[in-house]
Amino acid sequence: MLVSFFAHIFVPLIALVAVPVIQFDKNTPIPVQAAEGGTDMCILAIGATGSMFINPKLHDKFGPEWMLLISIIIVLATVTLAGVSIHVNRSHMAVRQRAWTNCFLGGFAISLICGVVVWGAIWMEVLKVMSLTVAVSLVVATGGSRSCELGARPSGAHASALGGTRTR
Repeated sequence: MLVSFFAHIFVPLIALVAVPVIQFDKNTPIPVQAAEGGTDMCILAIGATGSMFINPKLHDKFGPEWMLLISIIIVLATVTLAGVSIHVNRSHMAVRQRAWTNCFLGGFAISLICGVVVWGAIWMEVLKVMSLTVAVSLVVATGGSRSCELGARPSGAHASALGGTRTR
């Protein structure tokens, strides 16, 4: 899970900081640079999605068919967001409005990838806790581990609850 977090969340966030620092120009107004940075975030999100296709842990968590479908949907969404962001940059909106819109679009694109990784990790942990809770509940409901042995037949009240006959 740590590798998934590093690959899908940490590295893109480092790039989000590094790219604007590298591209910073004192002669260009900051809102114009922010608007271009929003487009860069959308493009960065497209690249970060590519690693989701080959991540074996996400494939294990979601299953290969679902992971393929999720990856395709995320790629289409990030490409669409990048296209909208490019269109916003070419529009005649006010500079500050372009900056806010593009930063929102870029942040949303990055959050899609982060959301899949985090949701996959949390969802699997929730399923593990739920399965352990059900297992413990079954052990307690059946009277302990003696009736949970492989091949053991329920007796007494347990048998009648399960539709069998009561033994004495």
